[in-house]
Amino acid sequence: MHQITLRQVTLAFSPSNKPTPPIWDQVWNSSIVLAHILDTLAPTLHPASILELGCGRAVAGLYAAHVFPDAHVVLSDTSWDCLAAAEESIAVNGCSGRVTAVHLNWYDTDNDAVLSNSPFPLIIASDVLYMQRAVKALVNMLGRYLADEGVALVVDPDRPYADEFAEALLEKGGFTVTREYLDRRGRRVNADLDVLDSESNEIPPGLLEAADANPSCKKFNVFHITKNHN
Repeated sequence: MHQITLRQVTLAFSPSNKPTPPIWDQVWNSSIVLAHILDTLAPTLHPASILELGCGRAVAGLYAAHVFPDAHVVLSDTSWDCLAAAEESIAVNGCSGRVTAVHLNWYDTDNDAVLSNSPFPLIIASDVLYMQRAVKALVNMLGRYLADEGVALVVDPDRPYADEFAEALLEKGGFTVTREYLDRRGRRVNADLDVLDSESNEIPPGLLEAADANPSCKKFNVFHITKNHN
């Protein structure tokens, strides 16, 4: 078993058995950063349910289940192989019963059946904007499944479509969006990597390097998105 420890939580995952693992079967550093953010925000958020979009290895979603023990967490992805691995991880990490995994296609408008407990007061996603067509699809998913006054946290490893995503949110309307940058130590920085908050909680040294499918990333876009009440 491969293990990831952040703060006081250790998550276990079966190692990939493929010579070249598919995209979902890797631990991307954005999911570690998202887990770090959830840990920081835990005292201020009290969600009854959480949806992870594009869960992949479900690092952030499973961590959320520990940070918010009273919440029901829904892990979602479009890959059936990914969901099978997620089901195994749910059991291995002792989360059966309060974490479920569902197949979700962002480009299919008929997802209501698998998301019967929507809308969600908290939606999380990490490194899901690696294709341009995902930008509009993600905005539409947030518009449909984020509860009024709910919060979405989206972490992006400075990929080319982050600006387009921010613009698409504003164009759709109905959201309040705050964007900040974190460096690889979890510190708030500006676009030039100048540290703005040296007192912030840091990601444990070596954690990203130990589980990092994107080592070239120097900073992360963090979008805090609130859906305005209609």
